[in-house]
Amino acid sequence: MPLIGLMPAMSTTAGSWDQALTLPMTVEYDSNPTFAPRNPEGVARLRVSPVYGLSWRDGRHDVLATFGMSLERSTDSDTSVPRDDPRLGLNWVRSTPTGEYGVAARYEERSTRAAEIDDAAFVVADATQETRALSGHWDEALSPLLRVRLTGDYRRSRYDNTQLQDYDEFGAAAHFTRLFSERTQFFAQMGAVHYEPLAGWQSTSQYYSATLGAGWQASPQLTLQLNSGGRTWLATTIV
Repeated sequence: MPLIGLMPAMSTTAGSWDQALTLPMTVEYDSNPTFAPRNPEGVARLRVSPVYGLSWRDGRHDVLATFGMSLERSTDSDTSVPRDDPRLGLNWVRSTPTGEYGVAARYEERSTRAAEIDDAAFVVADATQETRALSGHWDEALSPLLRVRLTGDYRRSRYDNTQLQDYDEFGAAAHFTRLFSERTQFFAQMGAVHYEPLAGWQSTSQYYSATLGAGWQASPQLTLQLNSGGRTWLATTIV
């Protein structure tokens, strides 16, 4: 049951500040949090995730800073330990007459129970994943009919559990869109990710993907899209 509080904007001659406070709360029940093969014991969790956002806009620059926490308590603190995880974010976007560019930074801590299920479908003891991320993008209309978007990101993940592998991840992607009419467009996307563990048995690897597609706007409420692509992983070095 999310609770949202909006704070009044603060205006200046050059731009304006806006504030927002959200307070989502969820209750969940996990019938088998440890994936035990027999006699599982369930656990109930209460999660409260307050987030305060402060933004600045002046028509050319958009800056957004977010400060949040994820507070979690459960009925079995041995299986699902209490969590007090910080989440911080900073985003800056600069608008131009034909596009925009910007950078974003993020820091967060998560339970490895949740993080590893999401990332790798791997179940481990409840510990902490610390993530620091930096990303950037450039979006530009090269002509009235052709648009390009380039993105790059870096992710640094560290664990306080020796069962899990610390790693760095680098990614880049390019997306091209070509308009053929007011309702029809073709697009192509290419991306690459480099995964590098810091130590241990795992190998460095690269992930490549490519997609071609077309879209047609049947109505203001309906857009049809068809795309096809491929992806592959290449392991390179055992470390």
